[in-house]
Amino acid sequence: MWTTSHSFIPMISSEAGSSLTTANWQEVGIETLAYTLEDLLLKPGYSILMRIADCKKYLAWPGRLVLNASNLARNKEGIYTIVSPYDGSKMKFNSSELIALLCHLNPDMILLPKGLEADWPESILTFIPVDEAERAKPTSPFGVYFVVDSAILSEQFYQRFAQWAEVPRYIINAPMDSIIELAQEKNVFLESNLPAEDALNGRMYAAQGLIDLQDPQYALCFDLLDEACSCPTCTQRFTQAYLHHLLGQTPLLCQRFLIQHNISQIVKRVKS
Repeated sequence: MWTTSHSFIPMISSEAGSSLTTANWQEVGIETLAYTLEDLLLKPGYSILMRIADCKKYLAWPGRLVLNASNLARNKEGIYTIVSPYDGSKMKFNSSELIALLCHLNPDMILLPKGLEADWPESILTFIPVDEAERAKPTSPFGVYFVVDSAILSEQFYQRFAQWAEVPRYIINAPMDSIIELAQEKNVFLESNLPAEDALNGRMYAAQGLIDLQDPQYALCFDLLDEACSCPTCTQRFTQAYLHHLLGQTPLLCQRFLIQHNISQIVKRVKS
């Protein structure tokens, strides 16, 4: 079982996540990135993926890699179908093709769709849905993943989460209010797009709380985002007024600065 200095994992397959280069992610201390398998199947596609000799090299990511296939679902015939948002075309795969692809890509971790069973390479840490594990524990090593659809975790969730403390646990859509607390647990991985998404919308994390840079009050605020922050954005001494203006005039550039700041804040908090 490999370990990292922190358990926070950004989701790259999103508008917010794709705003940074892999070098930008490294600059703020990210060691592991998550991609949805569905996005990779849409582009570059199955046939090209099967010809890629080194997935990490193709993605220009030297760190650890998670492939999230949790959204894939198969029909009664065992066929997985993905509909292209670009032209509506359908791509279909059977279980054998999906297993062959995942083994070929050889990520560090895979979040498996329901019902996909195989003898996975020992180098890959595989996670199955927690409800599937509750019905029947696999005989081979495994982890469990939880999909969260609420901003607040219930007591029932924590009880269920604690029952699986002996295996690696992975939370998809980890809520911001719980990330710091859950990061103290052993063998827990927290995937979230929210810090990057908040930054995309001008919501910044600072010692004094949440700052909404879209608010007109920051147009004349010449304070830094966070005096104690050493992220690539804050080390350039950008003021809140400057970033407020930049967000309105050059949003793509500003969003990169803001995402790096928010991610740096999360990494610092989960490490402490």
